[in-house]
Amino acid sequence: MRSDRPGGPPTLAAVAERAGVSTITVSRVVRLPGLVAPETRVRVEAAMRELGFVRNLVAGSLATARTSAIGVLVPTIANSIFADTVQGLSDALEPLGYAVILAQSRYDTAREDRILAALLARRPDGLVMVGSPATEDGASLLRRARIPIVETWDLPAAPIDAVAGFDNYAAGVAVG
Repeated sequence: MRSDRPGGPPTLAAVAERAGVSTITVSRVVRLPGLVAPETRVRVEAAMRELGFVRNLVAGSLATARTSAIGVLVPTIANSIFADTVQGLSDALEPLGYAVILAQSRYDTAREDRILAALLARRPDGLVMVGSPATEDGASLLRRARIPIVETWDLPAAPIDAVAGFDNYAAGVAVG
């Protein structure tokens, strides 16, 4: 069985050869399985399992300009309240086909700016910040990213995009 690179991961071509179909058919099984005859789909899926084939999302993102990834930046994973937030995001996003890329700033503003740049370099389809950017550089980076940005927990005076948060001051005034 061949792989395009000796010792590399199995390719569409290797799966196609094993299943006795074209690479286009393998691609359809991966992306649009409902368009493939059930017996052919079963044969291709069996070849994928036998070879340990894993879809190359990087290659797919070149054609679609989508990564199926959402960046999530939290202050820390040591506080269970943030873990609950990440769990909720994962529970909502994964059934929609998104992977969550998790990062933590550890309440360090310079680290936060570096992490924002690193997350955006991976070209996520969107980014969720638990809190608002701590620096104007971070906020500017997010504004220029041209992807959906959600700021949670805080209600910033100048939101970058979407906000889902609460106003502690207003809540305190309302309670009296």
